[in-house]
Amino acid sequence: MIRFSKSINPEVSEVPVEWHLYHMLKTINEIYKTLERSDPKKYKTSFNISRFFFTYV
Repeated sequence: MIRFSKSINPEVSEVPVEWHLYHMLKTINEIYKTLERSDPKKYKTSFNISRFFFTYV
């Protein structure tokens, strides 16, 4: 399937490329599921000084 999926570069990580790909896809799938379940009508905005600072400054 993926040519270098079993490759390991200890300077970067101790686990193979396939582990990183698998966990990245798991994360994307969970985000997708959460977005499907969410209700935008229930969202309530709130001011956060840290978020403002790091977003706009």
